[in-house]
Amino acid sequence: MQTPIFNIRSFWGKACIFALLLSFGLIFGSLLGIVITTLCGLSTESLEGLRIIQICSQVFTFVFPPLTYAVCVRQKPIRSLGFVKMPVWGWIYILTIFTVMPVNNCLQEWNATWPLPDFMHDIQEMNEALSEKMMSVDNLSGLIINIIMIAGLAAVGEELLFRALIQPAMIRTCRNHHAGIIITAALFSLIHFELFSFMPRFALGLLLGYAFFTTKSIWVPMAMHFINNATIVVLYFFKVRGKIDVDIDKIGASDSTIVITLSVLCTVLLTIPSFYEKIFDKDKLK
Repeated sequence: MQTPIFNIRSFWGKACIFALLLSFGLIFGSLLGIVITTLCGLSTESLEGLRIIQICSQVFTFVFPPLTYAVCVRQKPIRSLGFVKMPVWGWIYILTIFTVMPVNNCLQEWNATWPLPDFMHDIQEMNEALSEKMMSVDNLSGLIINIIMIAGLAAVGEELLFRALIQPAMIRTCRNHHAGIIITAALFSLIHFELFSFMPRFALGLLLGYAFFTTKSIWVPMAMHFINNATIVVLYFFKVRGKIDVDIDKIGASDSTIVITLSVLCTVLLTIPSFYEKIFDKDKLK
C-alpha cells in the first residue's frame, strides 16, 4: 500500500487519529490481557498471567498505534516508519550501548538522590519488583520468552512509537532536530514511570534518537534497544542459575574518573556525525 486510507493534512486531524489509536490500544491491550488470563484460569499475579498481560499491552500500546496510524495517514506507510535498508556503518551505533555504561551508572547514582515524592519511590519499587519477578527464570523456555517479550517486543514497539512516529513530529514542530530528539528522549523516559531512573533512560533515548535521525533506518535503534534489553535479560538468567554473582544494575559501573571520561568521549565520538545536520537530508523524516 502506497497511499493513505484518509487524506488528512491538518496537524490536529492527524493528532486526533493518533490519540484515538493510542487510547484504544492502551485500553484494549490491557483488557485483552486480563480476559485471556482469566479464560486460561490463571491469576493476574502469576508469572504466566503477567506475561500474557505484558505481551498484550506491549503489542496494542506500542506496535498497533504507529502501524495503524501510518497506514491511515501516511504516504508509503512502511517506508515512512523507517523500514529501509540499514547502512552498514549504522552498526557502529550499537557500540554506544556499551561505551555509555560507566557514565550511565553515574547518572543513575545521581538520579537516585533526587528529592522526589514518596509515591515515586513506591512506583519505582513496584515496577522493579514486577521486572524481577518476570526475569527470575532458570529454564531455557523462560529465557526465550523473556528475550522475546522484554527485549524483542519492547525494542520493536517502543522504537516504532517514539523514534518512528513521535520524534519526526517533534522535529517538525520544533524546527530543530536536536530539540525534537531531546523532547522525544524525555517522553521515552517518562513513559516508564520510573523517575529515579529517568536520567540513564533519557541518555539511552538520546542515543536511539540520534541513531535513527542519522541512519534513517528504524532497524538501527531497534537493534540497539534489543541488545541493551537482551543483555540484561541474559545476565539476569545466569545470575538466577548461579553462574555469575554480580549486581546487574552495576554492570559497567566505575569510580575511576578516567574510565568515566573515556566513556563520555567514546560515546560522543561514535555519535558525533549526528551533530552535523548538513551531512543529512533535512527532509528525510517528512
